[in-house]
Amino acid sequence: MIATWFKGSLLLAATLSAGITIGVMSERARVHHAGAEPAVAMHAMHSHVMHMLNSSLSLDSSQQTGIVQILHKHQSYVDSAWGTLRPHMQATLDSAHTEIMQLLSPGQRAHFTRLVHGHAR
Repeated sequence: MIATWFKGSLLLAATLSAGITIGVMSERARVHHAGAEPAVAMHAMHSHVMHMLNSSLSLDSSQQTGIVQILHKHQSYVDSAWGTLRPHMQATLDSAHTEIMQLLSPGQRAHFTRLVHGHAR
């Protein structure tokens, strides 16, 4: 029998992982559509998330509608939390990238920079 604390820990880890995954997907979509009007960028982000979920989970139309409503309902909280967290995450990532660059050859550095900024081929 699995201990209750272990089940709780697994649930917490799964929730955290899901939150991080959605946050990363949201940020990537937001950055990709950074030049767009906020409403257009938000629609694009939600479309991206829905495409990912639907392709993985084969959602029916009722589930899709419900998830879109949930995403819209919670978006202001996500924006607020991400606004607070983003500068700290960016500083941490910048620090890690700087350390990684020190280990790479000049050719690898150029490719790593393209990878990090989403322009790799």
